[in-house]
Amino acid sequence: MNPAEQLQIAQELIRIRIECALLKHQPDHDKIQLNELHARRRLLVMKYPWLPCVAWQDVQWCLEQLKVKDQDTAQIFPFILRKPQVKALKQIVAGWKEHGTFGEPLWVLILKSRQWGGSTLIEALVYLRTWAVPGSDALLISRDDDQAVFQFGIYDTFYNNDPLQRPKQNSRNLRSIKYADEKGGKINVDSGYKESMGRGCTYHNLHASEIDFWRLWEKALTALIPGVPNSADGFGCIESTAE
Repeated sequence: MNPAEQLQIAQELIRIRIECALLKHQPDHDKIQLNELHARRRLLVMKYPWLPCVAWQDVQWCLEQLKVKDQDTAQIFPFILRKPQVKALKQIVAGWKEHGTFGEPLWVLILKSRQWGGSTLIEALVYLRTWAVPGSDALLISRDDDQAVFQFGIYDTFYNNDPLQRPKQNSRNLRSIKYADEKGGKINVDSGYKESMGRGCTYHNLHASEIDFWRLWEKALTALIPGVPNSADGFGCIESTAE
């Protein structure tokens, strides 16, 4: 992307922020217009997170528009980032700026303790990246079949409770959503117990979750990693519990 295009996106983001601020101060503001502006802001931020005009706070704003479900009460509430999630997000956005500027994919390695929300953070970023870039495919591989279905439910909650514009679904099942855009982007979830998971496919966004529980994880990653494009559109996360 040349400097003139970057400047154009920066100017558009500034314009959107100003228009949103002005609309919110109007007692009877047009909610549809405001949502359209929010959707455009999200698209630009998540499509080009490596641009200098995009701050980590912009990405945080996009994430906190999403909704998550409480595992105990099943209530839906906004995805407000915790301190560890904010710390991780800052590092991820810094990585995007370091690699995306040179047209390189971003790879993230997370050695996580339990219950700080690392998996949910990555799933939210993958959802938004797939949402923002038409035709981009995402693959999440979990430790087993039950966990795969559970983690797909997180994507389902994001999609069903998304307050902004979202691509229409062409098809879906318990582990897959295929969007009905002109390039047919999709989100797939699979189990780390399968030896053939995701092979021979291109996935712009790869989330390898809890690889320490996978069957033959080294062999599986060797096959999966080349499927992530060697460009700024590529995003991969390898996650394992720190034991």
